[in-house]
Amino acid sequence: MLGAAANVLHDYAAGERHARAALARWLGDPPASLLNNLCIALDGQGRLAEALPALTRAVQITPNSRDYRANLALHLLAAGQPARRRT
Repeated sequence: MLGAAANVLHDYAAGERHARAALARWLGDPPASLLNNLCIALDGQGRLAEALPALTRAVQITPNSRDYRANLALHLLAAGQPARRRT
């Protein structure tokens, strides 16, 4: 939650720190929203390539989320990779 608040305030370095700290303490699969918060923090710092694995994992955890799938497609296109079709 602190990571999301930091991202809203455009303090992406703090957002990343909070998201990574929460992920380190999480047992099992983390919530997709936490991974998405990490993605936003990394993206805000211009670290697109580092954001892709977190966002890909968020889509794997919550495959029916249109928001996460659309965000992943946009990130893949920005990275020069074609968006993968869901089967």
